[in-house]
Amino acid sequence: MKPLQIGVCTWSLNRHDVREAVTMAREQLGLSLVQVGFFGPGIPAESDDAGLVEFLAASGVEVSATCAGFEGEDYSSIASIRETGGYAPDRTFGARFEKTCRMGDLTAKLGVGLFTVHVGFIPEDPADPKYAVMLERIGRVADALAERNLTLTMETGQESAATLAGFLAELRRDNVRINFDPGNMILYGVGQPVEALAKLGPHVVHLHVKDALWSSNPGAEWGREVLAGDGDADLPRVISRLRAGGYHGPLVIEREIERAGGLGDLKETIRYLESMGL
Repeated sequence: MKPLQIGVCTWSLNRHDVREAVTMAREQLGLSLVQVGFFGPGIPAESDDAGLVEFLAASGVEVSATCAGFEGEDYSSIASIRETGGYAPDRTFGARFEKTCRMGDLTAKLGVGLFTVHVGFIPEDPADPKYAVMLERIGRVADALAERNLTLTMETGQESAATLAGFLAELRRDNVRINFDPGNMILYGVGQPVEALAKLGPHVVHLHVKDALWSSNPGAEWGREVLAGDGDADLPRVISRLRAGGYHGPLVIEREIERAGGLGDLKETIRYLESMGL
């Protein structure tokens, strides 16, 4: 993988089948880098692992990271995903931990080093009892991934930069880093992306190229995802700040909430990034 290589999330191609998405990325977008998502029907059977490994090796397309989502996560509102997201719900943690181990095994077989997930909302107040619960659970997840030589890349957006930085300091795991998503910070209403990099920059190993507009009620109602460059995330400054800090990771396009433009939006985002000299 080249420094600052442009890629795309497979789920942004609206294909559950990884093979179809990878083929679209290569043939219709001209990209040779993807982040592979495993969600719902897109989770392959273990019997297909060898075939998927063989397909990707022959495709000419690299995988920057994998990404997992969980059955029962409800993104219809910020309140609903706060209750159902990631490793936070007590009743689903066991099953989601098992799925994480399964996806971790597949990620390792693919020769990929990064495993991305929204871990669930971390309380802003460290005195909240749930904060200690999340420390323990994310520690277990990180340790399970470390056994597979994988890095857990926590996706930004569901907590402030200060909270996430403090959480990482208390977690004390060498294999936990950040997938920085500037659009998510606007969508969830948790802070300005450029300012967040002052605290999170050294931890960032993967970037989602996504933009959004602030909600009129930040933190309580969703912001609105828009085409890269049309929102409030200030992507040029985000990328510039990351580069100045020594970031050499990928620039992976994610377009997930509103896909009215389809492939056209993705192609326009590629042109937008290339116009910055990337």
